Amino acid sequence: MARPGASPASSLLSVAQRAFVSGCFGCLGAGVGAVLAFVTSFVFLRPQAVALIRRVSVPALPIVINVQSATIVPETALTVTPVEVFVTGEQRAEAVRVTQVRLGSRQPLFVFVRSPQGKSTSFAVRVTLPDGEVRTLGSAFATDPAGKAVCVGELTDLSDVEGTVRIDVLAGTAVLGSAVVTVVP
Repeated sequence: MARPGASPASSLLSVAQRAFVSGCFGCLGAGVGAVLAFVTSFVFLRPQAVALIRRVSVPALPIVINVQSATIVPETALTVTPVEVFVTGEQRAEAVRVTQVRLGSRQPLFVFVRSPQGKSTSFAVRVTLPDGEVRTLGSAFATDPAGKAVCVGELTDLSDVEGTVRIDVLAGTAVLGSAVVTVVP
C-alpha cells in the first residue's frame, strides 16, 4: 500500500532501496561466513584439513591423442617399471620386514627398493607422515639392474606421531611403488 500523498514512483523507489540494502547485508553475511569457515579449517584444524585434502585423489587418465590415425602416448606410460619397496629394522635387505612400530620406539628403520632383474630405474623417495607433513629422502637414486635391493636411507623421528607413514618411490610424478609403516601406541 502506498502512503497517503506519496506518488507511486517514490514508493517503488523506497522498496527498491530496501531490497538493495537487504541484498548487500546478505552478501556481507555470506562472505563473513566463508571467511570464518576458511580460517577455522586451515588455521585451527590445519593438520586434519591437510590430511583430508591429501586423501582426496584424482587418478591420472592415460592421454591418447588420435592424429591422422597415429596414436601418441605419454612417455611415462611406456617406461614406468613397478618396484618393490619395503622397510627393515636392520641395514640388510634380508632382515625381517617392518610394517609396525611402537610409539616412542627409537629403533632405526631402513628403506629398500628393488626393481625386476634386468631393469634399472632412476627415482626419488617421498615420505608422508601421519600429520600430513611430506619429506623427501632424496632425488637421485637408481635401482640395481641385477635385481638386488638398494638401501635408500634411514627413517628417523617416526615414533613421535601415531598413525600411518607412507613411503612412495617416484619417477617424475609417477608412483612406482609404495610401502606403509604404522606407528601404534
